[in-house]
Order: sequence, then structure tokens, then C-alpha cells
Amino acid sequence: MSKYTCVLIVQCTYTEVELPSKSTNAVVLSRPAGNWGAEVGANDHGVTVGCSQLHTSDNITGGLTAQDLVRSVMTGHLPPAGNTSG
Repeated sequence: MSKYTCVLIVQCTYTEVELPSKSTNAVVLSRPAGNWGAEVGANDHGVTVGCSQLHTSDNITGGLTAQDLVRSVMTGHLPPAGNTSG
């Protein structure tokens, strides 16, 4: 249960998360087709964020991707701590 009275349920790349319902920053995003997140973006507060690939032998699935986090940071919607499991 979220501590926020109004929440948005957002379908990210692999999972749904509850986000606080509030105003969203204006953003410019570069994102791959079929992906909720973004590889790079800038918002109306002058914040610019990007991500790069990490090659690993681990087979990690579920949860939030780096691209999901880039979009969350840009829009100002961050999931409450511990709310990233799928």
C-alpha cells in the first residue's frame, strides 16, 4: 500500500510500479520503439540524463531497467523505495 493518496500505475518495460500522482516535468526523450524508458533525455529544469549498456553474463529479468530510471528522473516521477519488483 502506498503512502500517497493518489497514485499512477505505470507499465514500465518489465513491471508495473506505483508512482506519486503529481505534475510532470516537460521532457525531450530519445527512446527505442516498444520501450517505456529512454536512453537519454532533458527536462525543463535543465537536467540531462543518459545511460549506456553494461555487458554481463548475468541473466537479469524483471524490475526496472536503466532506461526506465532515466525516464522517471526526467519526468520527476520516482517510485517509492522498495517498489521496483515485478
